Amino acid sequence: MIPGPDQVLQCPSCEAVMLQPTIRSGNTLDAVYYTDGYVDAPMLPQPAALVRCPACREPLVRRDAATLGEVDRYGANLFPDERAASEDPAWRRAPRVEPAHEPDYVTVLATHRYPREDEVELRVELMHVCNHGRRRLPPHATPPPVSALEQANLRKLTALLDLRDGVERVMLAE
Repeated sequence: MIPGPDQVLQCPSCEAVMLQPTIRSGNTLDAVYYTDGYVDAPMLPQPAALVRCPACREPLVRRDAATLGEVDRYGANLFPDERAASEDPAWRRAPRVEPAHEPDYVTVLATHRYPREDEVELRVELMHVCNHGRRRLPPHATPPPVSALEQANLRKLTALLDLRDGVERVMLAE
């Protein structure tokens, strides 16, 4: 994996500056694929759609945050241009976005309206977050029962998915 520049984002709630790491290049060597569609690929990490602001701790959909620029910590830009020259030195000290947790998804999905594609992405991500604890169980351990939150999310996700779309049909089958 080759790290890319960090995106500099601004929180829509408190206007704090935060960094979202990116990758320039990656691969799926040693990746583990799960039946819920989650891929654990250490050399190709995918950024989450929902993150937390490190300053105000509010959950935010990354797309809703303003992109102010980027910080090239690792020489990811092979051909530096005027963007690097206009980089604010304070950006390098900004904290990174924090991962969102189950309650954050519930709050965001309950209080905001999103286009169908965005809601599907958030609900699939919530399913993955809920399943993470099950992924780390010893081979013969009994997984915990599916919670009421997970059941409600899966019902809403099922209602959003389109049987005519091949990818979504496979997701429904899983």
